[in-house]
Amino acid sequence: MQFKNFITRHKKSSVILLSSLLFLISYFWLWVFSYTIDKDLYYLIKEFVSNDKVTKNVVIVEIDDKTLNKTGFPMDRKYFIDTLKHIDEGHPATVWIDVFFADKWTNPVTDKLLAQKFKESGNIVLGSAILNWKTLEKPYKLFSDSVKTVSYYPPILDPKNDKVYSIRPFRTFDNWEVLENFSFALLRNYYSYIYSKDFSFKSDLGEKNYDFPNSKVYLWDFSDNAKLDINYSEPKKFDTLSFYDVYNGEFNPEQLKDKIVIIGYTAEWVKDDFIVPEYGIVKWIYVHANAINTIMNKDYIKYFNKNIEYVIGFLFAIIIVYLNVFYIRKESLFLILFETFALFIIVLFAYLISFLWFWIIFNFPFEFIFTLAAAFVLSSSIKSYFEEWNKIRLNQALAEYVSQDIASEILHWTWAVNLSWEKKRITTFFSDLAGFTTLSEKLSPEELVWFLRSYLWEMSGIIMDNKWFINKYEWDAIMALWWVFWKTRETSNYDACFSAIIQQKHIFLMNQRRLEMWEWEVWVRMGINYWDAIIWNIGREWRKMEFTALGDSVNLASRLEWVNKFYGTAICVSESVYDEVKDSFEFRYLDKIRVKWKNEPINIYELICLKGDLTDMKKQIISDFDIAIELYIARKFPDALEIFKKLAEIWDKPSQTYKNRCELYLENPPSESWDLVWTMNEK
Repeated sequence: MQFKNFITRHKKSSVILLSSLLFLISYFWLWVFSYTIDKDLYYLIKEFVSNDKVTKNVVIVEIDDKTLNKTGFPMDRKYFIDTLKHIDEGHPATVWIDVFFADKWTNPVTDKLLAQKFKESGNIVLGSAILNWKTLEKPYKLFSDSVKTVSYYPPILDPKNDKVYSIRPFRTFDNWEVLENFSFALLRNYYSYIYSKDFSFKSDLGEKNYDFPNSKVYLWDFSDNAKLDINYSEPKKFDTLSFYDVYNGEFNPEQLKDKIVIIGYTAEWVKDDFIVPEYGIVKWIYVHANAINTIMNKDYIKYFNKNIEYVIGFLFAIIIVYLNVFYIRKESLFLILFETFALFIIVLFAYLISFLWFWIIFNFPFEFIFTLAAAFVLSSSIKSYFEEWNKIRLNQALAEYVSQDIASEILHWTWAVNLSWEKKRITTFFSDLAGFTTLSEKLSPEELVWFLRSYLWEMSGIIMDNKWFINKYEWDAIMALWWVFWKTRETSNYDACFSAIIQQKHIFLMNQRRLEMWEWEVWVRMGINYWDAIIWNIGREWRKMEFTALGDSVNLASRLEWVNKFYGTAICVSESVYDEVKDSFEFRYLDKIRVKWKNEPINIYELICLKGDLTDMKKQIISDFDIAIELYIARKFPDALEIFKKLAEIWDKPSQTYKNRCELYLENPPSESWDLVWTMNEK
């Protein structure tokens, strides 16, 4: 109560306090845990809006399975000599060999020839290994002295999920030696070749320069912590050649003219793999190919100003909390939803526009979304505490009489529920225990009450779980209605049939326990109909009222429950139910009947199970039964009788009914005007 009074008396202070709390939790505490979520959310959005453009200035020469099957592993270095000769014929801008030549080869002559080839090419880039954060291991000196550039390998692995989101353009190692990353070293060589100008890397402190021609690289800063976020494209879109084909000269050298050539392992069994966003596990060389692609296509990932982002998130929290708690009344809840949604759409639209045109994204999209959601949850909770406590209590009380869904529908929708009378098309359900009178004679009063309580408990739970309104209990009988309160109908007949099937399954399980304990079991007949009925409150207002449904539709559902007794079935439904849900359940056509006190005949069906749950034996029974029905309708009673007899012998009860009927018609044939309708003279 003190909390309620404080909130009520200090509205502005409360809003700012609550919003500040949300803001701090969202943007500072959550940031520690949601870094990779923010990253993955960005790449998820990018997947839908990016054109996934791949530069044609990169060609990847894959040391693939085909190559290693021919050359063996590790490859003799002589293969690189001939391969580079063929590559040089294409006049590429620069070549990177993703092989760490750390030691001497077994044949010193091969090493000398390879080093000589490096010098002749004049555009080769080799990589170095990083032993720890500051210690560098360069290639074999003969090679490192022969190539144009020595760079370093590793990208940045995210500590949360080991994904590669970024690479560092350069690193400072022992003795203040600065080396560039492969991707940047290749691009520097490429632009130097294309523009016939030396774009050397300025390694003086504070003068790291990445303004490549026609491509100004966007970086976070220019220290050892600088990084380039990679805008990934699908690896298979890059132009590729097999190393073995290049080695044999089986390619068009023109493919390499003025291109960046990357030579590296892609063989499946060579575990040179990294995890990247969108595309999962890819080979190492495709990480760097994508980094080069990002720079050459100028698809840089730029981030929104953090301070402005903080302000936007904080303002949203204030607006939502204030409107929901203090401004919006119950009858205008739609207004807060509309206004907040409109604000969200405006920000989202601006976000997408900037994303599509400038690749500017939020630093903390997860935190921003969490702030909106948390503001709604917190403010709605406070509002419920202030204004809806009585409604909650009423909801709980009402749910004892109708399902929770119906109670919520009555209490929370703005449209008026008509509790006088109304004509509506509803689904009506009746169930009744077969032989209840006989059963009640077997049991003592205490046992009978215990049995009914457990039976009705189970069945009522199933009915209400499937959004039915239990209209009444008459000892063992249950009458339930669907779609009496809803403004629009959705799945009433499906829920009705599904509920009936689940009830029968529970009755089967309960019978197994009863057979073990008392050596008796029960059978329950169920009828379902769907048509117009009058729903209304009957009785004396403010004294004794009962909500119920009346009409032929309700009476027919009751008759269908009894019809099961005649055909030996468990669930009987009308044609109107069958037409609605025949694609979701397995049915069997039973008959065309005229129930007592009703002149209009109807088709009736046995509801058996969910679609696809029929056993092979049951399928065969229904198939044979349908054939026999066709013979019966065609007045071929002897042929129909033969099939019905066979089915009756395997305890198919509807077939027993038709067997008796065929025998009757063989002795007393129906008239020529027979309309195929069987008239029920009971109930």
